[in-house]
Amino acid sequence: MPKTMVEFAANEQQGLTLEHCWELVERVAASQQFKRSARLREFLLYVGRRSLIEHSDEIHQRDIRLAVFGRDDSYDTSVDDNIVRVNASEMRKRIEVYFESEGADEPVIFEVPRGSYTPVFRLRTVETEQVSSSVVDKAFESPEQPRPIPELVVKEVPRRFPISWLLVAVLTIITTALWVQSRAMHNYLFAWKSSPALASFWSNFLESKADTDIIPGDTAFALFQGITKKQIYLSDYVNRKYFNQISPESLSSDRRFDLNTIASKNFGSINEFNVAQRIFALDPLSKKLRLYSAHNYTAALFKQDNAILLGGGVSNPWDYLFEDKLNFVMEYDPNTFIPSVRNRTPAAGELVVYSPSYSTTSDVGYAVIAFIPNLDSKGKVLIIEGTGSQAVEAAGDFLMSEDHLADFQKKLHVDKLPYFELLLKTKRLDTTSLSSTIESYRLYPASSH
Repeated sequence: MPKTMVEFAANEQQGLTLEHCWELVERVAASQQFKRSARLREFLLYVGRRSLIEHSDEIHQRDIRLAVFGRDDSYDTSVDDNIVRVNASEMRKRIEVYFESEGADEPVIFEVPRGSYTPVFRLRTVETEQVSSSVVDKAFESPEQPRPIPELVVKEVPRRFPISWLLVAVLTIITTALWVQSRAMHNYLFAWKSSPALASFWSNFLESKADTDIIPGDTAFALFQGITKKQIYLSDYVNRKYFNQISPESLSSDRRFDLNTIASKNFGSINEFNVAQRIFALDPLSKKLRLYSAHNYTAALFKQDNAILLGGGVSNPWDYLFEDKLNFVMEYDPNTFIPSVRNRTPAAGELVVYSPSYSTTSDVGYAVIAFIPNLDSKGKVLIIEGTGSQAVEAAGDFLMSEDHLADFQKKLHVDKLPYFELLLKTKRLDTTSLSSTIESYRLYPASSH
């Protein structure tokens, strides 16, 4: 039988057994940290079971894709692997929070190291360092007695500094070095705080007392609507009854089977996951950021958390909760189901509809960024949607750019952005990267935050 990392720890540390470790995994999975996420709970129990009960020497990403997320290699593995990594990162954070809160008295703790999916267990230890002054004094004493001074030589022997002064000097140097190192690490991890425009905007979410939920779109849901040419709204998405609304005579049995298969899946866009990943990277130590799938999200969370919604209404129906508050809204051609942006109250020189265009040399799309109050006006909502997934990522790039946000602030003559809507025109020429320009915007000066 291969000797796993857990078995090694169990043999080397007295009182640390496989049974104790498995009971600990079950307690963590049943804790408040995993109570609201069945998928993360399943993830944790799976890696714990593989390591402790099945004695697997190594747990591979492909095994997790299949067992936890129900995806084999017939799906887009690049997207699925990203889902595994993002969920693994969230699982690691919640394990850490458990041992700092509910499990603060646990004698045994564990972690799932980055780059691995195998839990590592160890006894909780409290390390203390005590410096004996007598030992230090002895270390600084000279082993030889001072030689007698000749009578004819007049020389003043310098006093030795007290040992306590030397200790204070050494501790001061160490403390200063640690402070400098800590500041350097802080500046590296939280570079956004040193960028005024980024700090002004993202502090609304990253320094909020409430959690911030990031919800990417459900591309399987968008594909279902694109095939049926039928736009489905939030209520039907939540109760999962939208498939039953399709008349049987309009589709063949094979097509109905295909649609049923699609409706049972929960896919995501790699562009939207890239945006989510960059938001997490702004504050990698944050315990306030949460990633949810559109399928697993609930309306009740909008009343207690901030929310960041990615994708248009056709893929993320939670956008419809806020549609009546917006001027720029996504709409879809009933025949082609191609999205465009409708301008409900056009100002002078503005279009009523902004439609994407595609050619062999360039792609032009549109993205909407809406920063608005939550349903109860206590929290905040950020909506990032576009006429395509690339437009969504371009909007994410805009919000991660100090230059773009600073230019927008200058245009408004403000130091802190109010609630706003922003219509961006995105463009890609041949194989160049996406660029974006401000096409129009709306402000909500009456709302303060």
